[in-house]
Amino acid sequence: MKLQARQSILDMWQAAAEYSYTKENTWNWGGRRSPNCISDAEQLLVFLYPATTISSLSLESIEDEQTDVIRALRRLGGSRAIPQAIIRGTKDYLLRYRDDEGNPTFSGGTDFQAPGGEETEAVIRQRRLDVVDAYSMSVTLCLAVLGFAKVYKTTVYRENLLAEITEVEKLSSHRLSAAMVGLLRCFAVHTFHPDSDEGQNMLAMVNQSRMSPEAAVRAVNRELDEVWVSLRENLTDGMGESQRKHFDDFDDSSRLFQCGWSWGVVDGAPKVSYASDLVPYQPDGIAEARPNTYFTVTALDGIRDLFTERTRILGLLTVEQQRLARALQNRLNVTQQFWTTLATFGDAGWPVEDPPWKAADGSESDYHSLLLCAIVIQGLPEEGGSGPKVRRLARLLEELAMRAKITRRAVADDAAVALHRPGMSMPLGGSEKLGEARIEWVISSFSMLLLSRWCRWRLGSRTVSSGRSCCSRQTKSGRTCRRGG
Repeated sequence: MKLQARQSILDMWQAAAEYSYTKENTWNWGGRRSPNCISDAEQLLVFLYPATTISSLSLESIEDEQTDVIRALRRLGGSRAIPQAIIRGTKDYLLRYRDDEGNPTFSGGTDFQAPGGEETEAVIRQRRLDVVDAYSMSVTLCLAVLGFAKVYKTTVYRENLLAEITEVEKLSSHRLSAAMVGLLRCFAVHTFHPDSDEGQNMLAMVNQSRMSPEAAVRAVNRELDEVWVSLRENLTDGMGESQRKHFDDFDDSSRLFQCGWSWGVVDGAPKVSYASDLVPYQPDGIAEARPNTYFTVTALDGIRDLFTERTRILGLLTVEQQRLARALQNRLNVTQQFWTTLATFGDAGWPVEDPPWKAADGSESDYHSLLLCAIVIQGLPEEGGSGPKVRRLARLLEELAMRAKITRRAVADDAAVALHRPGMSMPLGGSEKLGEARIEWVISSFSMLLLSRWCRWRLGSRTVSSGRSCCSRQTKSGRTCRRGG
């Protein structure tokens, strides 16, 4: 099969423009469900992400010879009208997702699913909760908007349009700061005893050599010693009192732990004091302080956008935002090291190569295996596409594609079909504090996630040096954008 990447993007742009832009020159938000800040950000990124990462598809100043681009986006207008339409659509989005005081909002909205599908008052309250997906998506969107606006301003001379671009920059920077603070407050460390259910589940996966439980705990702790020290000495400042107390309850030989991102702001997470002027409103959290592999991968994807070459060259971050970025980078590095160590632990075969991965909470799914594989791929950029570890990951991706019936035929009542529809449902611990039961987050994008990680593997170190490819993020909604293929 011959892939025509440019033509595929242009076809996507044409279809997205036909849907997104009405004849009245306004944006049509939403899709399969009612509009929310995540799906609407994806809708904008369908245009902005390729335009700000592929120079030949730049939309800030469309050249006359880019006839194929103009033709694909003709619904938005001519060459001069196209960037104006994107700026105004972005402004509409940034104003839409604010509260009455002008604070950016990051709720999951209709992406939160109620058990049984009941639409009660409690569910409506729960759908207003902030979620990591919205924070991460906003980081990528706002960086794309800031880069787009900064370049576009150099080609504009009309005062009213310059004023509109400046307003979009201000709104984007404010939303970016709030999203970065939110991600800091969603980071969690969860500790537990080896003889607990969680400890047994963790050891069952990592102990491929079948050591005694005591020996396995000692071996795991030796491998994770640097991570533990870094968490204890450098990152406890962002944790609530209940999380910090865990560090004093475990000695070096008996504790097991996990770190990463919960689904939302963690219960008891303190406000980021040094960002109080930048982000005065920091809502209280209710999420359980338990890392989740899906939300961890989602958070890592957004954080990496803060350190791309484009972000650095264009100077998209303020001094205050750079401090937030460094704090997020510390958490990224620790989390990357933790999960990579866990997934590749021991000499008898990598635990991640024994799908399905069993999470600490007892859930087993090829989704967990694929998400861990995504983290490990990010941790091995120095090997490019030819190192032995990278080849092992490629074989694992091939196996997961077969297990999910992507490259093999599904039979009647095949359980693997459930990976795609309805997908994997994750109850969100802590959300029951605002309702009768926990709401759920459903991911049904196994094929897109696998494709994006395959592309990441194929690009190897080139992806790291040039930022993220257009298909290097997972998607939960199936929308084609910076999360999809």
